[in-house]
Amino acid sequence: MKTIKRISAVLFAVILVAVSAAPAFAADHKGAIKVTDVTPEKTYNIYRIFDMSADVDETDPDNPVINGVYYEVNSDWTDFFTTGAGAAYLSDTDSTNSLPVTTFNSATKYINITDANVAEFSKKAQAYVISKPVAATASQNAPSAGTTPMEVNFTNLDLGYYLVYPYGATQLKGTNASVCALTSTDFTQEIVAKSEFPTIEKTVGSGETDGSYDIGDTLDFTIKGVVPDTTGYTTYIYKISDEMSAGLAFDTDSLTITVGSNTLTDTDLEDKTVSTTGFSFKIKNINDTTRYNVGDEITVTYSATITSNALRNRPANEAAEESNNAQLTYSNDPTITDGTTTSNSTPVEVKIYTSTIQINKVDSESADATKLQGAQFVLKKTEGTDVKYYKQDPSTKEVTWVANKADATVAISGTDGKAVFEGIADGTYLIEEIAPPTGYNKLSADVTVTVDSKTVGHNVTIEQPIVNKKGVELPGTGGIGTTIFYTLGAILVLGAGILLIAKRKMKSKANG
Repeated sequence: MKTIKRISAVLFAVILVAVSAAPAFAADHKGAIKVTDVTPEKTYNIYRIFDMSADVDETDPDNPVINGVYYEVNSDWTDFFTTGAGAAYLSDTDSTNSLPVTTFNSATKYINITDANVAEFSKKAQAYVISKPVAATASQNAPSAGTTPMEVNFTNLDLGYYLVYPYGATQLKGTNASVCALTSTDFTQEIVAKSEFPTIEKTVGSGETDGSYDIGDTLDFTIKGVVPDTTGYTTYIYKISDEMSAGLAFDTDSLTITVGSNTLTDTDLEDKTVSTTGFSFKIKNINDTTRYNVGDEITVTYSATITSNALRNRPANEAAEESNNAQLTYSNDPTITDGTTTSNSTPVEVKIYTSTIQINKVDSESADATKLQGAQFVLKKTEGTDVKYYKQDPSTKEVTWVANKADATVAISGTDGKAVFEGIADGTYLIEEIAPPTGYNKLSADVTVTVDSKTVGHNVTIEQPIVNKKGVELPGTGGIGTTIFYTLGAILVLGAGILLIAKRKMKSKANG
């Protein structure tokens, strides 16, 4: 199993393109190869390892039937099968009576390429292509990202046995560790690309690709990749770069890099740079198979804090969120011994949102409502059964949540009627008015506001109109005002009754 996993991530699909009618009619039949699930804008080469002729029954011209095939080693691959790794795949005998026969160097040989060893054969053939190098029979560039279908097509091919090689691909796709099945029944072959070009993934927190936070929060980021298969490369460059926007401050002491179970130190890296806005590094000698195993996970973790710069006025061309971009630079041409011919992976971006609640204090709901100055508010949220209040440091703009209302930041509406709570994460909040504008009634209930910047796709300002009515409210029927009169009246009546009874008793005693 381990051997299979270490098979070249390039996993070039060796494909048998079906054959023509008979050797005399071979020129009348052409083959085609379709490669699907390819990487946008990358180069895919094919190499004809064996030439092929066939006996084809064309009784039904629309559905020709192949009765038999014959292979010959393509002249570009003579050395491979004479003194190279391919020699092991040409046998003098066939104990299974199932191997294709060929004539090679004036001797009868049996082609010992089976389902059991075709993946390893592919790896050795790819190494030969790199070291020779062998000219590609045909080459196609994959279409641009977003194109449908994402495939490359090789047409009008002479019939044969082909190696399909995404040039420079060094990373296994998914868990594939085999090539497509061989067949000699069709003139057109379709395969799914079994390898891909190196990529990285990036997340924040518990594996999210974006997130919403308070200013002052420290965020944990993770970048993941895998050790590529560097077969054929003398030197292989594997460089990760990360750049943060102005509202994020990188913790330069938080960077940790692991490969498999090994934590790397600076001696394992080269060209390492670190600043408050990001970092870059190369993993030294990543093609050293005594130290790194193909397919081992590469994990980079680090932290960054959202700063007051997240509240900056942004140019028109700047996205309204904080972003964190990472990119992989990797060698793409094994014929360049120093590995300096490179490609860049598609950048991976994590977006960070932090938002503002803006209160618009007015005296009515009409369009020409008067803006009210001097209203005082606190912002709060519930955490389980606890209530926490918004507190912002006036200097750093860092947001914390406190249990005591007396410690909360009070937002006061200005002459424009506006009061703000800024630098907050998505969530549901309550606005409590603790003092109304002079001459206006205080709100009798909190106002609920929901912030959902992730749905909108950028930092947002939630505008919340809050209306105060003018004047002092009189108590309603049954209120304390009426009740106290009734109570006082009852007390007076009761007192008068007691006094009257006392006087009568005193008078009675006097007459007695």
